[in-house]
Amino acid sequence: KQWYQRRVRVPGSTVTLERGKDGMVGLTIGGGAPYCPCLYVVQVFENTPAWKEGTLQAGDELMAVNSHSLRGMTKVQAAKYIQRIDGSVTFTYAKLTFDTNHFKEAKSLDMVMKKVKHKCIERMSSGTADKLGLTRAVLCNDDLAKKLEEFNRNASFYKELLVGCHYLLLDFNASSNVYIGMVDLFSQIA
Repeated sequence: KQWYQRRVRVPGSTVTLERGKDGMVGLTIGGGAPYCPCLYVVQVFENTPAWKEGTLQAGDELMAVNSHSLRGMTKVQAAKYIQRIDGSVTFTYAKLTFDTNHFKEAKSLDMVMKKVKHKCIERMSSGTADKLGLTRAVLCNDDLAKKLEEFNRNASFYKELLVGCHYLLLDFNASSNVYIGMVDLFSQIA
């Protein structure tokens, strides 16, 4: 958290969005209590008020809605709060910028991974991101990094298992060919 406060510049700005015909502003949020010190934009959906307005982007921190602080809220609480607002919604947000010279000092990959992930997501169509399950993205933290290591170990295991099954099937095919040859031989003898 100290690295985050020292190395990330967060100039605050506001943007007001009118709701679409469906009553939505067109973005998903991630982060929030209890695991993340901030709430942030995960994805801005195409052809929505947020997308058409163009200010909010994946990775932007959401600090307040209609001057009501979001600090300490879970993403579900924040989403419900936003949905209860009638009419236009004014977001106070911060564009997160990083001084890359200080990545080596980071005790956690939280902010680096977050920015990289959101740069990937923002280049995808919303349909592709939905299909890949990226709209439910979680801020990368140490627990997630450990989970990623576990997934990589599992991937290696399954890759080795797949190669082993491949050779097993090749051996089974070869032994089947031997049995077929033996059946043909016995047929000729009989």
